[in-house]
Amino acid sequence: MAKQRKATIQKVISVIAIAMLFVIALFAFCYHVHEEDHVCSGQDCAICASLRQCRQTKSQIVTIYWISTLFVVFVLRCFLRQFFCLLPALWQFIPLRKIRLNNERAFVEGPSVP
Repeated sequence: MAKQRKATIQKVISVIAIAMLFVIALFAFCYHVHEEDHVCSGQDCAICASLRQCRQTKSQIVTIYWISTLFVVFVLRCFLRQFFCLLPALWQFIPLRKIRLNNERAFVEGPSVP
């Protein structure tokens, strides 16, 4: 019961983390679009500084996204390679004939031989 509860808590935390990343990216994009055509006050413009921070945040999020995507693709490739390497060995366990479970012989109807 404790393991199941811990797994549920971890799932909730991961969903919240993904949602937070999405919301941060959305707000950074909206702020960037809204303040792009502002009246700049010079070298120490606070809006320009925050726009630079938004660009940096978006860049980091995109980098994290691509690194995680490549990791998932790599892991899936490794698992699929192992699965397809083991596939011929698994074929020997698949029954290819009809089998009855009541110890009687199973006859397959086929064309009659004269």
